[in-house]
Amino acid sequence: MSSDTEITKATPRIIMRRRDPLASLSGLLTEASRVYRKMKAGQLDHETGRSLIWALTQLRGLVEARHLERIEVKLNELQVVAESRGLITGGHDSAGPQARLPN
Repeated sequence: MSSDTEITKATPRIIMRRRDPLASLSGLLTEASRVYRKMKAGQLDHETGRSLIWALTQLRGLVEARHLERIEVKLNELQVVAESRGLITGGHDSAGPQARLPN
């Protein structure tokens, strides 16, 4: 074995962390912008870039759905607290927004 091979095996690889992870909308926007710029500069094939943008769009939908789930959970928690304090009566099945106001 050569000494170059030994050095390569012994040297730990540096893992680059993304500043904006793909689990956030800002990270997805950053990545989509990067792909677009590469396509515009001719550094990335149009078909490959289009596939990457499509995948990023699908990820955006998942991130948005996760955020909406969190918001729904918080709203349900707030509704329980508000009902326990008598701030609202009824629920989503009430006739209109006025039906939920206290008397």
